[in-house]
Amino acid sequence: PPPPPGGAGPPPPPPPPGGPPGPPPPPGGLPGPPPPPGAPPAPGGFMPTGPPAKQIPKPKGPLKSVNWAKINYNELQGTVWRDLDETRHFSSLDLELLESQFSVKQAVTLEKKAESAVSTVTFLDANRARNCNILLSRIKMNNEELKFALLQMDEDLHKDMLEQIIKYFPQEDEVALVEAHQEEIQRFGQAERFMYEISRIDHFDKRAQALYYQRQFPELVLDVKPKLQAFTIACQQVQTSPKLKTVLELVLAFGNFMNKGARGNAYGFEVSSLVKIADTKASGSSGSKQTLLHFIAGQCAEKFPEVLRLEVEIGEVREARKILMGDVDKDITALNKGLKEILREIEYQQGRQERVVGDRFLDVAEEFSALAKVQMDELLDMSAEMKKEYSAALSFYGEPSKTNSDEFFGYFSAFLQAFNDAHQDNLDVIKKKQEEEKKKKQQEEMKRNERQRKESRKARKAAQAAGEFDDLVSALRSGDLYDTDRNRSRSARHSLHPASTRVRGAGRTHVTADSRERESAQRERSTSLMANMDDLPVTDL
Repeated sequence: PPPPPGGAGPPPPPPPPGGPPGPPPPPGGLPGPPPPPGAPPAPGGFMPTGPPAKQIPKPKGPLKSVNWAKINYNELQGTVWRDLDETRHFSSLDLELLESQFSVKQAVTLEKKAESAVSTVTFLDANRARNCNILLSRIKMNNEELKFALLQMDEDLHKDMLEQIIKYFPQEDEVALVEAHQEEIQRFGQAERFMYEISRIDHFDKRAQALYYQRQFPELVLDVKPKLQAFTIACQQVQTSPKLKTVLELVLAFGNFMNKGARGNAYGFEVSSLVKIADTKASGSSGSKQTLLHFIAGQCAEKFPEVLRLEVEIGEVREARKILMGDVDKDITALNKGLKEILREIEYQQGRQERVVGDRFLDVAEEFSALAKVQMDELLDMSAEMKKEYSAALSFYGEPSKTNSDEFFGYFSAFLQAFNDAHQDNLDVIKKKQEEEKKKKQQEEMKRNERQRKESRKARKAAQAAGEFDDLVSALRSGDLYDTDRNRSRSARHSLHPASTRVRGAGRTHVTADSRERESAQRERSTSLMANMDDLPVTDL
């Protein structure tokens, strides 16, 4: 770390071995702090030496273990775990279903540039001179124009151009070489002449760095500020979310119900354990894809539906996991350092006796630094608040103070995604079952309709046959059937003995064509009626 202002003092003495002494014991043998929620009071008003046993229901058989890392009971003071009481949920939880799905033990295994090729170049180096010439041909300015633009703090010198120009500013040794060869200035090449002209500007490097800082300052602020805000909000969310506390209680409840021995009777667990809940697979007919996390999501959907909107309360952890506090600190430190450099250069330029004609550095730099200081102070305050909230969040969950922020929020982010996925999997299973039931009902409906159609056809056929039978009976009663048979007989005799028939029938009435057609139709109908009599049920006959 940088030395404190005013010079570095002697380092503080190291702490005594074993750490600082603890607080003195309470006077008069007063009892210690009360036990956490869910633990029975110790007899006599004194805290036992170990963690008190919780009132946890006993499963009927051995269950799979929940892979978590317990927090030492003596480290719970001041954490969220002292405020949680998972035992109040046991009466409403479906523990029998939990036992049926996680009754088999299963072993869970856990698998856990600096490019300093800063080329040291010297004056008249062939590669450096060539690259400098290429740059000068691209910026479309001669040496005099570029020199005047730097004096004017010209807006045409944008950030990318300044970044490239600064790379070819003469170094201290190169300035010395330029000074030593001033007599040969007319014979300088393009790169050498460029370095000579730039070195004529007093504090040319400080001026260019100040102008470059001014160009990139708004962009850096827009990059850093949202990170500070998102990180701070995420720290606050994981400390204040009621839905997250309910989830932690459920995990404690199911974990203590399932775990035995050293893993059981837990009062809290490390945040990293959240991503291991899905390691406990369901067994039996419930399917290998179902896990304890699916079960917890299902219980939430059934008994705590508001918890399913956990994303609303801790959604910023997704963004916070991408933010490294160390990188944010470096950005803020760089911004603050750049502003201090400008302020020092302003003081230097203010102390000069003479100013070059056209030099606008003080006008531009003073106006910019006044505005930048306000924003810089705001970023420094936000950074301090971010660190304070993160430290509070680590203490809230009993995590070590040196825990990396990307790991801490990464666990919450991964759990949130897995929890949402598990809930969606449960919905997909329900939807699939509903579709299968719907398809089954449709198939049953089709079979029922087919049976009804067959019965309807059979009934129509029977009704038709019954109607034809009635027609036959009616023909028998009226004698039409006998007339038809007699006519059929005469027609047969007429076809066998045409001459005889003609003689005998000479004196009879002539049968017209219409009567013959009626007789033929009657015969066909009678034949059909007689044929259908075989199909009639006995009851109809």
